Amino acid sequence: MVNPADFSKYRYVCDVYGDVWKSFVESGFLHLPLNFLLTLNVDWFSPFDCSRYSVGAIYLTIQNLPRSLRYHPDKIILVGIIPGPTEPKHTINSSPAPLVQELQKAWVSGIAGTTPSGVQTVIRVALSCVACDILATRRYLASWVLELH
Repeated sequence: MVNPADFSKYRYVCDVYGDVWKSFVESGFLHLPLNFLLTLNVDWFSPFDCSRYSVGAIYLTIQNLPRSLRYHPDKIILVGIIPGPTEPKHTINSSPAPLVQELQKAWVSGIAGTTPSGVQTVIRVALSCVACDILATRRYLASWVLELH
């Protein structure tokens, strides 16, 4: 059994509030109230009881939120659905370009918006983590990397 205290030596296993979070705090990015860190999640689930039908979801979660709220349905940003009836065998025929372009824009220049009180503001985001299993990495993210190069 692995001692949880030993996880720091494994670069691929970390809490979002570890080194990555600390680097964004130290850079000043998280000192602004409308700057957010996002996690890209890719996961499959069965929408029906007693069924082998499987659907994939591509969604963003906001790391700035407390853990108790981070995965609340009202706080998740759904960016894509991978239709069933089964998980893809090799790769997913989906282009990451629209999502990547939006994330780059939100990082570089921000997204202009208006607060409920009518104040003009700019929201900036950074994608700091990708959370998915090995199969999702191979089927989805690997095809993105090849397409974007």
